[in-house]
Amino acid sequence: IASGPHWAFLCIFLIIASTAIVGIETQLSTTHAMNQALSSNSNEITTTPAPDFNSNVFQILEFSFVIWMVVELLVNAYAQRWDFFCGREWRWNAFDVTVVALSLLLQILQFAS
Repeated sequence: IASGPHWAFLCIFLIIASTAIVGIETQLSTTHAMNQALSSNSNEITTTPAPDFNSNVFQILEFSFVIWMVVELLVNAYAQRWDFFCGREWRWNAFDVTVVALSLLLQILQFAS
């Protein structure tokens, strides 16, 4: 299952979706911060206040994508067995492990703060 076209399509789709969510979150949080900064400065023209930015939805989505990355990594490791560490694509697998580990670390640090 981890080497078929459906698996590859699902992985690519989720990577693109994750990237889109990060872009949307960045745009909304930046717009919110700019509107707050402009509305707090009385010398500037006030803009229509933006609705409060709620990052909880994005935190849940980000956590979901991290869980998916862990599942994907484990499925790939199980499917490739020793080739995961010693095979032709071990460098990509090492990169994946690094990305997932850093993502997990960021989630843990965000949760702890």
